Amino acid sequence: MRPKHANIVSSIPNNNASSFEVYWNRERLRRLAWIIAGITALSLPLAAASSTATRIVALLWMCGLFVATLAVIRRINTDTPILVINHQGIIDSRLNHDPIYWSDIDAVAPCDPHHSRVLELYLKWPEYRLAKARPLIRLGGALQRRVGVPALTLSLLFLDCELIAVCDAIATFRPGLLPSQLIHHD
Repeated sequence: MRPKHANIVSSIPNNNASSFEVYWNRERLRRLAWIIAGITALSLPLAAASSTATRIVALLWMCGLFVATLAVIRRINTDTPILVINHQGIIDSRLNHDPIYWSDIDAVAPCDPHHSRVLELYLKWPEYRLAKARPLIRLGGALQRRVGVPALTLSLLFLDCELIAVCDAIATFRPGLLPSQLIHHD
């Protein structure tokens, strides 16, 4: 059984450092699954339409929503960490299972840690670091760089932690990457 909330746990063999692990927020994912199921139910009348084209489009739409619901349910039943921050860097399994090494991160973009649900990273070599990521991640990174937005955005929306906790974990390993507003002082 996984911890209820993001925790700093000892998980690195042969190393005295700890890692900060973040899991899916199951309650938020359940709500999302119900919303998708509700949208699917609302599209049922379209499947009964008289037009064959409308019925085909409705059926394809409902199949897509069904696949999305299954993907959300699969995430609800996952006990592996999604985001790990450790001595190597940041590992986000949604992007890639390779770490984004601390040496690859130029800085963390400023944001409001109490209200924001995203962490934006400026990467030194974004093309190289994102080369093994899924195609949509690479495309998003390229588009973000083109308009001057940080190369990588990590969403915490469906994860079981707050941005301030992630910033504290980054400060544990590389405080120099954080803007002063994100460094938590006790």
